[in-house]
Amino acid sequence: KRQDEAQRAASPLALMGATAAEALDTLNMAQALSNAGGASTAILPMLRGVQAALADSDAGAIALDRLALLLLQCDQLDEADALLRQRGYHRRLNRAVLCGHPERPVHAAHGPLEPLASSLAVVENALPLPLLAALQAAFAPDAPFWVEHRYEHPATGFFSYVEPLPPPSERTRHSTLLGAVVRRIAEIAASRLSAASAACTAEWWAHWRPHRAGVP
Repeated sequence: KRQDEAQRAASPLALMGATAAEALDTLNMAQALSNAGGASTAILPMLRGVQAALADSDAGAIALDRLALLLLQCDQLDEADALLRQRGYHRRLNRAVLCGHPERPVHAAHGPLEPLASSLAVVENALPLPLLAALQAAFAPDAPFWVEHRYEHPATGFFSYVEPLPPPSERTRHSTLLGAVVRRIAEIAASRLSAASAACTAEWWAHWRPHRAGVP
């Protein structure tokens, strides 16, 4: 019942003339429903009509990015791409990542967002199986990493680590798992992109959330 009331309150008609605060509240409700695994048919009505009001909110830029992500996750690619272009974006993740479905042909008036640049690459079997298995164990759902980082605590924000990358001639036996992983990836990157050989640090982070869960 409460969900039905929220959807009615967030309908396009209810949002005509909505204030920025009301639009942001609606976006938050839609995000919470999405994070809980709600159906796109329930989420989309909440997103209609909020864009103009969100642009006027104090959190306008971030709010519009969140709106675009929700639209993508609801498989509204044309609408999301148009918003992303307005926001100055040129590339985004494939539909298979955001929705779990392969990318479909785009017939929008302005065409699809630009294809990936040649400086990006996907490498199959990048890690040796023993190294991959160790990595999977280190970040398994019941691994100590999540508890030690208070990952599920509301006050825990984004965090990442910086791993040094000494010159190849100075690289010796790796003492940490992530050190070995990062250096292996750095070697692959340098073999495909000459500029990557000059990198002196690498940033890594790990997330474990339900699919479609985004900014709370």
